[in-house]
Amino acid sequence: MNLSEGIILKGVVSLDPLTFDKVISSNQHHVLVRFDAEATDGANEILFGEIAQASAKGKNLLTAEVKLEKEGRSPELLELAKSYNAENVPVFILFFDGKEVSRYRDGNTLTDKTKLIEWLTNNGIELTVMGATLPYFNRLFGEYFSSQSSDKRAELLKKAQEAALSDEFKEHDLVKFFPTILEKASVKGDDYCSKEIERVSSMLEKKKDSINKDKRAEMTKKLKVLEVCKEAVENASKASEEL
Repeated sequence: MNLSEGIILKGVVSLDPLTFDKVISSNQHHVLVRFDAEATDGANEILFGEIAQASAKGKNLLTAEVKLEKEGRSPELLELAKSYNAENVPVFILFFDGKEVSRYRDGNTLTDKTKLIEWLTNNGIELTVMGATLPYFNRLFGEYFSSQSSDKRAELLKKAQEAALSDEFKEHDLVKFFPTILEKASVKGDDYCSKEIERVSSMLEKKKDSINKDKRAEMTKKLKVLEVCKEAVENASKASEEL
């Protein structure tokens, strides 16, 4: 039995040809529709369940899905998927007022959480999902490294520290890394993140047999935030060169 069989995702509307148009026609909020196979290993269901849970807090996104069976596929559902060029699953399509805004498909059977969240963010949908970096702090990093003012940077660091303790973010598993990494960069310089990525990655590789599971998970989470930092530094550098 596949792990996804029988999974009912809380907050996700199951669509068919009769309900599809009615649901996506909302002009009160965006509608994210996931087209996927019914028989997967469950990872995509878990991911979409996390997105649905996060969207319920924001109130600006409705999550829905069309499940295509691998065996004995429903002709009606297949036709629906075909009409939206969504036969090659998984595909995520964002609608507003009945019109397609954007779509995401990375070509993999299992969807990349970070890239999916980034795509949503780029389309104005900001979600706080465990295991993914936080759009609010990603922006703060961008502002911080784009600024040449020490006062502005100090202000942004304080902002990150306060936000990390707020009710909105304090329970998130990655949030503690944002202010600590930014504080380190403020002392050691903008190249701190790239150097720290090398150090942590090397440690994970060289000591892979001696690092326990919890420590490895913690270091992997830190790397995710360090990558955000490194990208922010690189983007700021490119923008400065173009001036």
